[in-house]
Amino acid sequence: MAFTDEDKQWISGQLERVRTEFSGQLERVKTEFSEQLERVETKLLTQFHQERQLSSEQLERVETNLLTEFHKWASPFEARQRSHSAAVRAFDAEFEYLADRVKKLEEGKP
Repeated sequence: MAFTDEDKQWISGQLERVRTEFSGQLERVKTEFSEQLERVETKLLTQFHQERQLSSEQLERVETNLLTEFHKWASPFEARQRSHSAAVRAFDAEFEYLADRVKKLEEGKP
């Protein structure tokens, strides 16, 4: 079966019409897809920022609780440390006094 020139022109015209319609529909689909993608991206970014904000608030709460507990622990520890330091200073003074007495006693012996 051979096509006449008229058949070939008709087929070319139909193909061109289909190509044009397809291109138009493809452009509409691209535009709709881009718009939907942008909406989804905006929604995800908004959600991410909200979750990040929530995480920051949670982090601040954890930091506050941690510092509070550390302060509760450190206060009595610091008091104990001060009393131990005072005791060590007293031992040092007593040791120096005894060392001086021993030195004097040893100097007095021939």
